[in-house]
Amino acid sequence: MALIGDAISHSILPGIVLFFVITGSWETGTMMLGAIMTGVLSVVLIEVIYKTSRIKADAAIGIVFTALFAIGVIMISTMTGDVHFDAECVLYGEIGYVALDLPVNWGGVDLLPATVMRMGIVTLLVVMLIGLFYKQLLVTSFDPGLAASLGIRPAFYHYGLTGLLAVLIVSAIEAVGVILVIAMIIFPGATGLLLSRRLKGVMVY
Repeated sequence: MALIGDAISHSILPGIVLFFVITGSWETGTMMLGAIMTGVLSVVLIEVIYKTSRIKADAAIGIVFTALFAIGVIMISTMTGDVHFDAECVLYGEIGYVALDLPVNWGGVDLLPATVMRMGIVTLLVVMLIGLFYKQLLVTSFDPGLAASLGIRPAFYHYGLTGLLAVLIVSAIEAVGVILVIAMIIFPGATGLLLSRRLKGVMVY
């Protein structure tokens, strides 16, 4: 899933650009919808390449995310016209501007900056969904065959987790960029594996 996260974080770019071209809006919801669709598409393409050819899974991931990211960059240069859409901003983010973002106003009270609020809400959503579907995610991640025999649909949870990962990436990509998002997806889990042998322990760390 770490490499899948890497692939999704790169491959969501064409989805974001496409939905901007269609709607003309930079709203977060629009970007998330485009990102989710492209993220799921990237996983489907990876599986198709892996299952229908002699290409290994890691090579299929590399092919898909580089191809989709390249398509996204081409779309930026050819379809967005005079709109300022910087590919480097996607890669590196603009974390210095987070504090300058307009705060969310609720009931006449200014709360946290919009970017921080968005990431906080997505974080709570992720924690809640993982808590609700922990057993299903555990079984489908480690033994899809067993999950299917128990009546659990592995594909449903696989693509659901992919969509959730896409939402998570989009919520943070504006602030920290693709590169740091990848690091935050991979390093905590890798560190947790060094500190615990149980999945719950890994997740806590």
